[in-house]
Amino acid sequence: MSFPRAIEAKAASAQPACNSHMPNTKSTSGYIPVLCWHQVAPGFLPTVTRVTPARFERQLLALLKAGWRVVSHDEFLDRDGRREPTERVCLLSFDDAYAGVVEHAFPVLQRESLSALVFIPTALAGRSNEWDPGTPGTGWRHADWDQLRRLRDAGWEIGLHGASHIPLKGLQEKQLCFELTKAAEVLEQQLGESARFLAWPFGLQDREACRVAAAAGIRLAFGHDAKENPLALPRLMVYPWHCPAHIPIMLEQNRPGPLQKLAARGARLSALVMCMNSAARMRDPS
Repeated sequence: MSFPRAIEAKAASAQPACNSHMPNTKSTSGYIPVLCWHQVAPGFLPTVTRVTPARFERQLLALLKAGWRVVSHDEFLDRDGRREPTERVCLLSFDDAYAGVVEHAFPVLQRESLSALVFIPTALAGRSNEWDPGTPGTGWRHADWDQLRRLRDAGWEIGLHGASHIPLKGLQEKQLCFELTKAAEVLEQQLGESARFLAWPFGLQDREACRVAAAAGIRLAFGHDAKENPLALPRLMVYPWHCPAHIPIMLEQNRPGPLQKLAARGARLSALVMCMNSAARMRDPS
């Protein structure tokens, strides 16, 4: 049974979707590698998650020049995320749905007749990223719904990134329903399409979160799971230090390198800081 259909079967039987693991192997060579960027924008403020438009274009052209073909989100689902061992195909994605992606990454991909997945925290559409302790003072704005409709109309897929970009691991069902079920409803109301993809904020999820996501109609999600769990598939994060020539190497290896693993730990630390700040506000509303 293919893993999107396996997830639907799990949701129908109300079984914990996170139990639907693919084979527990460290290599992901049989799966289509998925690249993930965050912000694409000019500027000099050093942050881990921003690449300049010029660097992004060079990174993209490097993988195309090396013979990699970018698949669409539909093809990725149709193929169950799999590829032949020697096949050079990959998927592109962007977390946080920053307006900079629409303004700077979208035109580059459009020139190459390519599309991507972009993940929006639905309650933050059109608002600044004050939630992120790792990018203080940047004032980065998330894309608004009109910008997201523009991407949709160009063939991009808009996926969920929760509602408010809080870590979804360890939440009660009521909170999960707001962050996943309600967020999926908002996305469908705004875009006229159901949410099929999800990127877990900070890459964190648990069994209950997976169950609620599957029940909300999510067919495939990305996290930091190295076991090819269909609701927590790993991705290759692209950061400012990745020179263009390194992108094809990342795709060939199709597994996170040491710096990517370190950045993932940093994301989890950001999630912890966010939870602590939230708890402090609850104790002291003033």
